[in-house]
Amino acid sequence: MDPQLEHILSTKKKLRKNTLGTILEQFDGSIMKLSQSSRKKKYQKMREDSYSFFRGSAYLFFFDVTEFPFTFHTPKDKPTWIMGDMHFDNFSAFLNENHDIVFDVDDFDEGYLGSYLYDILRMVVSIRLMSEKQEFSDKEEDEFVDQYLKAYRK
Repeated sequence: MDPQLEHILSTKKKLRKNTLGTILEQFDGSIMKLSQSSRKKKYQKMREDSYSFFRGSAYLFFFDVTEFPFTFHTPKDKPTWIMGDMHFDNFSAFLNENHDIVFDVDDFDEGYLGSYLYDILRMVVSIRLMSEKQEFSDKEEDEFVDQYLKAYRK
């Protein structure tokens, strides 16, 4: 490999590592105020697999995706309440006020006014990671994503 390119890639890797540390410190330390022992447990769990990392790093996810130039964001004059941490484990069944069993999202502690595209993108990533973890084929993953997007649109 070209020495200059190798140096650039090495620098990029170091900067990303520093960025990760800064982001996790900002969220888990300053915002969530997790103790060192709680953070240690969280990070150990995040090391289990890519889906666990994804679940524990919503703040990092948003740090990265807000840099993507999306065309169809929610208009500024029509804010949308989004879940903020959309993934499979934030869905469950529960009883509604009429005592009917309902399957819906159940975790809004990271909800905020933002673009609906972030919830869609985060759920698509969740579908892909969970499907990969369950060893579904690429074709099956594509079908799951397609079904999700059709249901969301409906």
